[in-house]
Amino acid sequence: MPSRRVVYFSLFIGALAVLDGIYLAKNPEVYEELKSMSLKYFNKAKRSVSNVIKVVKPGKSVILSAEELKEYTGGEGSKGLYLAVLGNVFDVSTGARHYGPGGGYDFFAGKDGTRGYVTGDFTEKGLIDDISDFTPDQALQAKSWLDFYHKDYTYVGKLQGRYYDKDGNPTAELAKVEALIAKGEEEKKSSEEEKKKFPPCNSEWSQKDGGRVWCSKKSGGVERDWIGVPRKLYKPGSTQSRCACVRTTGPPSNDPNSKDHTNTGDLNNPNLKEYDNCNPTENSCRLPK
Repeated sequence: MPSRRVVYFSLFIGALAVLDGIYLAKNPEVYEELKSMSLKYFNKAKRSVSNVIKVVKPGKSVILSAEELKEYTGGEGSKGLYLAVLGNVFDVSTGARHYGPGGGYDFFAGKDGTRGYVTGDFTEKGLIDDISDFTPDQALQAKSWLDFYHKDYTYVGKLQGRYYDKDGNPTAELAKVEALIAKGEEEKKSSEEEKKKFPPCNSEWSQKDGGRVWCSKKSGGVERDWIGVPRKLYKPGSTQSRCACVRTTGPPSNDPNSKDHTNTGDLNNPNLKEYDNCNPTENSCRLPK
């Protein structure tokens, strides 16, 4: 319903419109008095409406405790539908069919279940915010979920606890996670550079013929102007390897401007090993059954 001031203002406007034509010529002082009163009520009404807008204005960041967040599960009597990732709280009401009661991901509602996003453990033990034992790559995966919610849902504020204090300031635990994420980003960049240098092989396996790895100009999703030959690529100090396609001509990748080279590409890289029982110059190798 409109406020009393707004109603009064409307009545005065109507009265002013009538009196304007009747009394203006003979009684200008009456017109001026009504005009002054109308403007007075109008200004009061405008301030009242302005105050209401300030109260409901969206975007104000809040700080919730874990107990308060539990009240936002989307169920009957709950205050809304929130979840948290790395201490950041989001309103996921627009995704109620996923996060609301009965939804496929309703177990994330009302809590910070960061760990579960990465591990896939959706039990009570797994739906926690502690990722202190994560690898840099896992921490980076958690960060990707945080980015997802910032992009697709409404940010509400911070969750007081592991990552933010009661005033919303970052904690030492958050600094540790951010350091892990930074290391994960470095490792990802290094991995992408390695992939360009040593593209993954194509591979196939059948019970009848066993396995096969081979190289092409698009193997590993890396387009290039050379094919290469299959080699086992080891990380320094590791016994685990992957199949990599290795360039066989030109200077080595770690010294591309060298003029004094053997024109064997990266074949002399110490982290490479030939496949057993495979012609080292062929672009395809059979693997034992």
